[in-house]
Amino acid sequence: MWVIIKLSGEFLRGENDTFSYQRIKWFANELKSANQKDYEIGIVCGGGNIFRAREGIKKGIDKLTGDRAGMLATLINSLLLYNVFSAMGFSTAIFSSFGSFSFAPVYSVEGALSAFRKGKLVLFGGGVGSPYFTTDSAAALRAVELKADLVIKGTRVKGVYDDDPEKNANAKFYPVLTYSELLAKGLQVMDLTAVSLCMEYNIPILVMDIYKSGNLKSALQGEKIGTIIRRK
Repeated sequence: MWVIIKLSGEFLRGENDTFSYQRIKWFANELKSANQKDYEIGIVCGGGNIFRAREGIKKGIDKLTGDRAGMLATLINSLLLYNVFSAMGFSTAIFSSFGSFSFAPVYSVEGALSAFRKGKLVLFGGGVGSPYFTTDSAAALRAVELKADLVIKGTRVKGVYDDDPEKNANAKFYPVLTYSELLAKGLQVMDLTAVSLCMEYNIPILVMDIYKSGNLKSALQGEKIGTIIRRK
């Protein structure tokens, strides 16, 4: 099973720091518990724990520069994840969607597939390599390019609701949605580009609580968890 996991910058953030080593070590143990070696897993992480383009714009930074800074932030996060995962015994590969770095070779489909075939956990930094696209779009694009079976969008709530469940206790939970229903209802789970890519190439999206122990294992084993978004 080929899976692309999208982790947010928020997930990587600690209470008093931009990067929580404790949480990433916990996540690494979740991967081990899920028998990571039984799956081909790629991880795309956001960069909001380091820099958010929208906040930069409010302070006078233009969109292009803000997005470029955000792309660099995702590469920093990928490098830190690489270090933690490797120290915990994972065979890990890292790719950057832009530039040429000794520590992160430029992403290519062939390079990523080779790493997967060697049983490596693969980290994708730099988003799609261009500004004006989110890391959600990067996760969807990598899934399409590598012919993944599933995209997992990690959140801090159970799945998709019709309103913010952290603010509205009566928010309705959706265990299953079609891509069309998601778009028609205007549910802001992933951006339009990401959803459209997954819809066109029929790659299911699983939105789930990534903070809860055991959830990742349950998801990879096909148990009903979170919200599955698919054609029918």
